[in-house]
Amino acid sequence: MHIMLFLLPIALLAGGMEIFLRIQPNSYSAKQAAIDRMAPSVETLILGASHNYMGINPALLHSCALNLANVSQTPNIDIRLLKACLPKMPKLRTVVTGTDNAIFFDAPLQEGGESFRCTYYNLYMDLERIGAWPEWGFEMSHWDGAQERLKQTLLGSGFAVCDSLGWYSEYKLEKREEGALSDEMGRRRNDNNTCRNWDFPKRNRELLLELTRLCQASGIRLIVLRTPVSAVYRRYTPKRQAEAVEQMLDECRRSEGVTVADYAADKRFDDNDFFDTDHLTANGAEKFSKILSAELGI
Repeated sequence: MHIMLFLLPIALLAGGMEIFLRIQPNSYSAKQAAIDRMAPSVETLILGASHNYMGINPALLHSCALNLANVSQTPNIDIRLLKACLPKMPKLRTVVTGTDNAIFFDAPLQEGGESFRCTYYNLYMDLERIGAWPEWGFEMSHWDGAQERLKQTLLGSGFAVCDSLGWYSEYKLEKREEGALSDEMGRRRNDNNTCRNWDFPKRNRELLLELTRLCQASGIRLIVLRTPVSAVYRRYTPKRQAEAVEQMLDECRRSEGVTVADYAADKRFDDNDFFDTDHLTANGAEKFSKILSAELGI
């Protein structure tokens, strides 16, 4: 009885926090709402991780486009998203995904350091479930993610919420931190993205091939994209990783129905286009999106 009296307020507090977090706007629920609203009209679907999420504004493309990229989104999640969208999007003609020195060398989302994000796909998006219930079934079951969400909400900064087409527009140049493009940050960002297990790129290569087959079976053009990154980021990219990405891109170029679009070192982008060493500002994204529209016909 005493144990029950002790646990009851804890359970009530946790339940209240769970409800509070679930009613807060987030990019996952916003993207699902966009799918529900736009699916019959979508011609171009953007997948991938944060470089595509912040870097491609669908409103500036010629086609009816939807951005379903998200922070730390790995290729296995891209496949779940595409499988969920294919039956709902009869006009889909182009899929854009990304490969870079970060995601290509990452573990699948559920195995990596940001596995708490699996919770958001399970709770807020209509996808094949990640993990067996109740794993990744509650906001409060992964304290790291819940704590960050609570902090952002209570401090008023909010969770990273996209616009109605799935693009995150808040990486503005005036918000860039001092030193964001320094050599130290170039080294640090690359250190964060250093491959810890060379089994991961092998697995991600197989997932990209699976994504290719899904697109080929539906007569959809797949664009494998590298977004622009700053000179300081390229300077500190590990040579072995850069070579591995190039090898994978060469393989993609030989695949039917696949277009490789490598803008990583595009000289049309300068420091004012970057929010940090490897993400575009909103203005940089505007420039990049217009280039994609003109050069790739999307």
